[in-house]
Amino acid sequence: MPESSEPIVIVGGGVAGLATAAGLLARKQEIKLLDRGWIPNRMGMGFILLRSGLDALVELFPQVRWGHVGAPVLGAKIMTSTGEILDQRNLDVFAISRGTLLETMLAALPPGTLDASAYIANVDADMDRRVRAVVCEDGRRFPCRALIGADGVRSGLRRWLHPNASLAEVQHREVVSIIDAPDIAEAL
Repeated sequence: MPESSEPIVIVGGGVAGLATAAGLLARKQEIKLLDRGWIPNRMGMGFILLRSGLDALVELFPQVRWGHVGAPVLGAKIMTSTGEILDQRNLDVFAISRGTLLETMLAALPPGTLDASAYIANVDADMDRRVRAVVCEDGRRFPCRALIGADGVRSGLRRWLHPNASLAEVQHREVVSIIDAPDIAEAL
């Protein structure tokens, strides 16, 4: 059976969607990336990447000089409020703001890859629920041979796939750091 000439549509222009787009483009796949209002959040949380995360970015976006858009974090100190050092460790991690990461990833993709105003209204599927197209609120239709949802926890695609599933409301939480240092815990 010949492969469809329609693109693969990815819904969600965050880190997962952009990375998926880069990986598929590297494999010579035609893709279209849709997002409902792509505005990189410079005020939000950034990322601390372990070596494997930075290696993945280098593999997916080899043309980017990542050392120019983020910063290595070579060490960390845990101190008391009076300045006493409780622990000091060497690190091999890379820090980058969310906005810079998203903008850099998008800039490395071909122009026109992202449609930043695609509010998804519906998914056209055949009798077997095989997706044929994504339909936007403004009437635009994006035919596709495959659909990838990378649109986050409040996913419109999740609601289409699992209409009876509901999310439980939770409080917002932020993990600042995780460390295995029982000796420091005792000192605190």
